[in-house]
Amino acid sequence: MGGRGQYVNRGGTVGLTVTTGDGTVFEYRQKGKKVFSFSGASFADSGSREIPKTLSDIASRAKSMGYKVQKLTSRDLANKDSEQRRRKRQIAKEVDQLWVRGAGSPRKGWKGH
Repeated sequence: MGGRGQYVNRGGTVGLTVTTGDGTVFEYRQKGKKVFSFSGASFADSGSREIPKTLSDIASRAKSMGYKVQKLTSRDLANKDSEQRRRKRQIAKEVDQLWVRGAGSPRKGWKGH
C-alpha cells in the first residue's frame, strides 16, 4: 500500500520560453518528436519552423548563455493559447466597433459596404 500519491505525473515539458538579456522572447514547442520555433498568435500560424534540436538542448544552451528559460507543460500551453484566442477575439470586436463608428451605417442597397 505504500507509495500511493507520492508520484504525480504532471506531464513532461512540451514547450520553452527563452528570454534574452535585451528582452527578446523566443518560443519553442514540441509536437510529436519534432521541435518548432514559432512566432505569431498561435502554434498553427505560418511563422512556425522546425528546429533540429531537442528542448533540453535548447534549454541547456540558453542557460549557458545566461538567458532566462521557462519550461511549459501541456496545461501551461493550453492556458496560454486560450488566453491568446480570447485576446484576438477582443481585438477583432474592438476593430469592428471602430470601423462601424468611422464608416457609419450603409445606405439601403449597398451590399457588403
